[in-house]
Amino acid sequence: MVEVCAEMGSVTRVRERYVVTLPRSLRKRRKVRVGDNVVWLPVSDREFLAVILPADRYQALSGLMSGVELSREARLAAERAYFSRAAKKAGR
Repeated sequence: MVEVCAEMGSVTRVRERYVVTLPRSLRKRRKVRVGDNVVWLPVSDREFLAVILPADRYQALSGLMSGVELSREARLAAERAYFSRAAKKAGR
């Protein structure tokens, strides 16, 4: 997704209450729908990786993880590993 934004040259302003609108061309290209979830992962102090999870997939993942207690460090490590694989897969 980072590649798509750079390629398209889209700029989005952070509005009141920190609302960000995804550009239409990006929404269409990546088939983002109302109710989908955007997971923001920090890459550096000023960069984020945005991963789109369809609403049904996000709910399924949440359900699988309910009742599982992880330390903050373990959760962050698992999230980084998952989204690193997702980013590599999206870059193909």
